[in-house]
Amino acid sequence: MPVQQRKVKGTPSDINVIYESKDEGKANAEAGPAAVIAVYQLSQKSEQELEVIEMENIILSDTLQQLTTGKEDNCSMCEVDWDQQAASCYSFSTSAKSWHNGLDACTAISASLVKIDTKKELEFLKHEMSKRVYVRQGQQFHFNFWTGLNYDNDIGNWTWADGSAFSFQLPLRLKEKLQTLQCHFTWNFEIRDKVDAIHILQTLALRIAHTHYQNQPALLAMQAYLCHLQGQYEDALQSLREAEEILQRDHPDNFPRQVLVIYGNYAWLYYHLAHYDLVELYLDKVRKICSSLKSHSPYAAQIPEIRAQKGWSLLAAGFRNGTEATECFQMALREDEANGEFLAGSAIAAFASWTHSHDSVSWNAAREKLSAIIHEQQQHFEAKVYLAKILKRANRQQAEALLEDVVQNSLDPEVLRNAAKFFQPEFPQQAIAILQRAISLNPTYHLLHYDLGYCYKKQLEGAKSGRREEILAAAIEAFKKAVQKDPTSVFAKLALAEMYGENTPHYQEEIYLNLMSEMPSLSKRCQQAVYLHWGDFLFYKQKSLWEAAKTYKAGFAIPDKYLERQQLKTRLEKVAGEFQQSSQTTEAEDIHDFIQENESP
Repeated sequence: MPVQQRKVKGTPSDINVIYESKDEGKANAEAGPAAVIAVYQLSQKSEQELEVIEMENIILSDTLQQLTTGKEDNCSMCEVDWDQQAASCYSFSTSAKSWHNGLDACTAISASLVKIDTKKELEFLKHEMSKRVYVRQGQQFHFNFWTGLNYDNDIGNWTWADGSAFSFQLPLRLKEKLQTLQCHFTWNFEIRDKVDAIHILQTLALRIAHTHYQNQPALLAMQAYLCHLQGQYEDALQSLREAEEILQRDHPDNFPRQVLVIYGNYAWLYYHLAHYDLVELYLDKVRKICSSLKSHSPYAAQIPEIRAQKGWSLLAAGFRNGTEATECFQMALREDEANGEFLAGSAIAAFASWTHSHDSVSWNAAREKLSAIIHEQQQHFEAKVYLAKILKRANRQQAEALLEDVVQNSLDPEVLRNAAKFFQPEFPQQAIAILQRAISLNPTYHLLHYDLGYCYKKQLEGAKSGRREEILAAAIEAFKKAVQKDPTSVFAKLALAEMYGENTPHYQEEIYLNLMSEMPSLSKRCQQAVYLHWGDFLFYKQKSLWEAAKTYKAGFAIPDKYLERQQLKTRLEKVAGEFQQSSQTTEAEDIHDFIQENESP
């Protein structure tokens, strides 16, 4: 976003920090030239004299303050809607612009784009920008602004603030090297949408905070990558710093082998921030390590540590990646077959594969590997939960014994949430007790409240009339808290709407209409879910076949293959049946044709 800065008429074009008083009178005439000269010096003097210049600016700032003394309190050197900092006035654009468009907009009002020359100015701008947001497709974003890079008309090229030339070839050359790195920026995780990324970030934060397995640096590196996707670069860099510190502490003997992925992420992050000197610094670090490992590639090394870190990251991105993660850990184990971290990763990856295949081969592999891990790592509660799920039908007694240990001893809210899911279908009251303990450990995690509401919803299905209102109130309260903890959670809002529909359908309708208005900003899966629930409301509550059919069609037309799409198809077939029964055969045939046309190949 362009930040505009006022010029003083008649001053050199390369003066960076300048001001224009609202009053073109005495204050401007007397204070202006002095301020201009000081700032002109600041842009020309060597680094050794910066302290002197800074002091001169402070004195000049005090002088300006004295010159304006005696004016009314609301009298400012700056025009209305401009913010004053020292001797400069700043205006902040409310719309996104390219650099050239931003420059044109500034020139049209006799201002210039900001060029940041001091830390004080940078801190002022960061503070002001943090207070401003703009909306795009229903989502709020903080402003971003150009720093350091400007176009010099005299030489016809871009330059950095220190006057050094900018090369368009340098980023291209760097990117070619970056693309050969082994790190999260070159691995394909298939992050489906922003909602998926946010959910992964939430679960990652829990795992990092509550588990202390050897894979923590890999999870922090994954966290850094996801923060980058959200534009949270300082958070991303902080995650990498933490990962680097843990590796230095826990792996002092083979730190270079362990840190390659972290350095690769650093290089990519600084590339996106246009800090090309730091990109080259980290590329050089990677090159030196790869050279010491006698690698054939200057920026990659085929070592088990990297394969394992990729495996953990794939699992963090979703159990749908179980098969690929299994391959990573198997290759790592070929070179270090007794490594406990690799064995644990292989076991969890095997379980992840089974959750998507449910075949006997995957079941046996997961059971054997998880049993071996639990034997060696008694405190690996995540593995115990997964083994319990594997044994749920084959050995219910052993499964419940494993979960009893987990519930009594684990302090990981996500592990406890998974343990509660084991009991959710048949014993919701037991699941409620586990979730309440998890909430006591982390009351801000919205999925705990969502799952708690789901348990109450299950209880409601078979509740006696005397307890229905009590259970319904508990379900509504749980889903309300889930929405409060995460206002972006579409599924929590849909669940809350469904519970409101028991007694207050107008609240239910209001939630659906609000979600329909937000439709362009929602992920594809969330769009399908909203169309499904709104269609159900129209179909079952309002008995409007035409409107329900139209809504279900809109959802089914979204091609992404989620469970909701299959449910939308089922609803359309049911609506077609209703049309058929009422002798509206044309409408029924139209729905069947629509399904066939939009059916995925």
